Amino acid sequence: MGRNYLKSLVVDLFDAVFRPEEFVAVRGVLGGGTTHQKVKHTVALLVVFVVNLFLYAGPLTLAGYGVVEQDTTPDAAILLFSPFMDVEMATYLVGGFIQNSAFITVLTLVTFVTYHGMLILTLNSQGILLTLHTIVYSVSAYLAGIFTVLVVLTEQEQLATARDLVLEIQIRFLNYAYDLFGVPVEQRVFVSSGEIQLTALSRTEVAVLTVLVVLVLYFVYSLYLGARINHRGSRFSALLALVAVLLSPLLYVAGLIAWSLGTLPV
Repeated sequence: MGRNYLKSLVVDLFDAVFRPEEFVAVRGVLGGGTTHQKVKHTVALLVVFVVNLFLYAGPLTLAGYGVVEQDTTPDAAILLFSPFMDVEMATYLVGGFIQNSAFITVLTLVTFVTYHGMLILTLNSQGILLTLHTIVYSVSAYLAGIFTVLVVLTEQEQLATARDLVLEIQIRFLNYAYDLFGVPVEQRVFVSSGEIQLTALSRTEVAVLTVLVVLVLYFVYSLYLGARINHRGSRFSALLALVAVLLSPLLYVAGLIAWSLGTLPV
């Protein structure tokens, strides 16, 4: 059984790199079947997502990334962990795991909602399980890879120029949202430096950024393939689903800006 799992893992890794259409494609029929079969498929996909979430966030947590020491230990943590292990260490690790997995989980949910919502609007949805399969496999391989590269950029000082470049691109994206909402410069949390120093990048930094760009392209392409292959959608509907996903960060940032300005009743 272990050998079969290892073989399947190797095949999946090969497909993720060299045959993304095979990697994201549904094996078997998920759109039909009985309720019991659909529930079984859903649980299986969620297990895949959770396992990959642990494989992504677990090593980061053990390495101390995203872990914050707490002054007090919650009573619930004492009750839950004291029979098995050191409560302070357990709270430390659980808090770090939640911190490291929170953003990718939220982004996965946003991607799922926008992607499937657009497929429904274009009348190309063949079932929510097909979307769940596409999102789980795309996120597990490519989006997790993107976040891993970003963590490496954050932690490695020799990649400081590449990190500054990525941050500047993100800040310019935020400034676009600020401009869209007419937020005054003095109220902006982040302000662009106005400089992107491409010539200062080392060969290692160029290599890391290349990997980041390739992973982003793989992620986008896998979503396109999911709409075309799994949902049998048209090129136009697949592109619209991609547009919805790519616009979702802007909507998310716009919501945060509106909330920070007190224009949302929450």
